[in-house]
Amino acid sequence: MVEKLIVSLPELALSDVPRAGGKAACLGELIRAGLPVPPGFCITAPAYRRFVAHAGLAERIEALLAKAPPSEPDVLEKVVQEVRSSFVAAAIPVEVSQAIERAYRQMGAPAVAVRSSATAEDRPEASFAGQHETFLNVNGLAGVLRHVQLCWASLWTARAIHYRHRLGINPHSAAMAVVVQELVSAEVAGVMFTVNPGTGDRTEAVINASFGLGEPIVSGLVTPDTYIVDKATLSTKQVSLGAKEVMVVPVEGGGTAPMARPEGRRGERALDEPMVRQVAALGLRAEAHFGRPQDIEWACAGGKCVLLQSRPVTAV
Repeated sequence: MVEKLIVSLPELALSDVPRAGGKAACLGELIRAGLPVPPGFCITAPAYRRFVAHAGLAERIEALLAKAPPSEPDVLEKVVQEVRSSFVAAAIPVEVSQAIERAYRQMGAPAVAVRSSATAEDRPEASFAGQHETFLNVNGLAGVLRHVQLCWASLWTARAIHYRHRLGINPHSAAMAVVVQELVSAEVAGVMFTVNPGTGDRTEAVINASFGLGEPIVSGLVTPDTYIVDKATLSTKQVSLGAKEVMVVPVEGGGTAPMARPEGRRGERALDEPMVRQVAALGLRAEAHFGRPQDIEWACAGGKCVLLQSRPVTAV
């Protein structure tokens, strides 16, 4: 059977983790559950393996990693820089680049988010949150192809290798799929836990929100608002307004940039009550679909909210 190089997100389910990775498979499940997800496609793990084989990278990775054990991340960091350079310098096989081009053109060639989706990530026992790369506001085919290679390379950062080693994951079994999704120019974005991670209370959901794209919350660059929500009624039990010092916005030509918020506006709520209820309701639908508490990334623009990721909560 010929393995697909590209799969549209609505085609995917949790059973597709081996070919699409955890992030893409979960997005497919959300779409199947009728939840709003930005349109996009997945460049599968077979495409990654074809690239690695075409460029002769497997032997190079093995030789380089033999120089530094995964248990020594400081030593490993120096070695993996060579791996990253090899990934970026290698040519993508024509059949892979053409498949990506067709899928991107069919989307209308919009500004996109290019996001790693490793085959070992977003499992109940290991989230891999923050281990691999995500790139926002990528423009044009050349930009998409370049950032796909950077996502592939992020499978071999020192942090990711050390984390897989700690979990006992065979390094030769690891592969990287990539999600390409239409960018949401978010007015407000953030994360949501469908269990209170501080107390373990499953009757509460916790929403962190800030203005602009969600990148500063995920990376810890801002102090966001925190909304504690009663899951039974979707009413807000507690609000803690964060400073929301900066907001990250898309910039013309590609990429993002931080923009300082005026001090006088930092105390404004990122989410009003109807928006809190909308985000909470989407999160609870995701939790009901997966049957366990979820760690969710979301974004809102024009009064409508979408889900960008849903993974199991691995620690409370």
